[in-house]
Amino acid sequence: MGYIVEPFSLDYLESALALFVAGYRRERDINPLLPARVVTEPGWISAILKLLAYNPGVIIRDQNRLLAYMLTGYKFRFKGQNAVQVPVYCHAAVPDEKPELYQNMYMYLADN
Repeated sequence: MGYIVEPFSLDYLESALALFVAGYRRERDINPLLPARVVTEPGWISAILKLLAYNPGVIIRDQNRLLAYMLTGYKFRFKGQNAVQVPVYCHAAVPDEKPELYQNMYMYLADN
């Protein structure tokens, strides 16, 4: 598939939030004990994504829709190497292409 890989920007905030919430809904269908707040009150996630939007991040899209996104959070050193934390709400991908999309996002972020 011909992916378009670009840095994350606020232009993708709404689509990223929708992608995360859709994935969380699928997880809640499997495990209904997960908190409902992500689905019922997603505004707090949007606010956090806005704050982190200027950290290194990536989106993958096709011509018409967002397929995946990842934003980095806290940066730190681990065993002499640069490392980052990626909070759970700072990444999502469409389920049918998830492994390939995540591989591409990790490769992109490792180079930037």
